[in-house]
Formats: sequence, structure tokens, C-alpha cells
Amino acid sequence: MTKCNHFEQCMSFFKEQAKCFPATLHFLEEKYCNANNHHCARYAVFMAHGDTAIPLDLFPCQQVRGQVLSK
Repeated sequence: MTKCNHFEQCMSFFKEQAKCFPATLHFLEEKYCNANNHHCARYAVFMAHGDTAIPLDLFPCQQVRGQVLSK
């Protein structure tokens, strides 16, 4: 399976959050980074404003927050 082209920009998120949520992060990586990144909140913000605009605490599954930040 192919990783999202922007996975490297999310590595700090995964490293920081993995301390508290390792199993959840593995699930999110499989669902959003390896499957369909177009549903990823982090990807939406990245596409709208670049990698510096992505909050470190934004989880890939927070689509509503990602949409708000993308505007």
C-alpha cells in the first residue's frame, strides 16, 4: 500500500501523539495515510495552507475542524 505523499509532514504529529495513543495512531495511519488521504483533516489543511498551518494536535479524523481550518 502506498503512503500519502504528505506523510513526512505529519511525522511530528505521529511521533508526539504515539506516546499516548499508539494503537489509535496505527489505526488512523492505516485509514488515512495508507488508504484515502482525501478524507484526512490534516491533508485538507495542508492542501489549503501548507504544512506550517497544520496544528500539531489535529487528528486525521477531525474532518469538521479540518474544514474550518481550511477556509
